Amino acid sequence: MSLASQIEKKSIKSLVNQIEELTL
Repeated sequence: MSLASQIEKKSIKSLVNQIEELTL
């Protein structure tokens, strides 16, 4: 796995977590 894809997945996960916190 490339570094860019790892960073991309981490940023997506953090975005999803933020959205979940907003909807809860």
